[in-house]
Amino acid sequence: MPRGGKREGSGRKKKLDAKRIVFSIVCSESEKQAIELAAEKENLSKSQFIMSHIKPFLN
Repeated sequence: MPRGGKREGSGRKKKLDAKRIVFSIVCSESEKQAIELAAEKENLSKSQFIMSHIKPFLN
């Protein structure tokens, strides 16, 4: 009886836009703190918060 090998459908599923990069911005300390506080209030990461607020401008 053969053993091992990959199972069909196993493993992590690929996302359409899976590749992520780091994108830096320059802002003041008070702006950084404001972003962190606002993201925390919405229960989002800083990246999720920023992306959710700029998406209308991307299309």
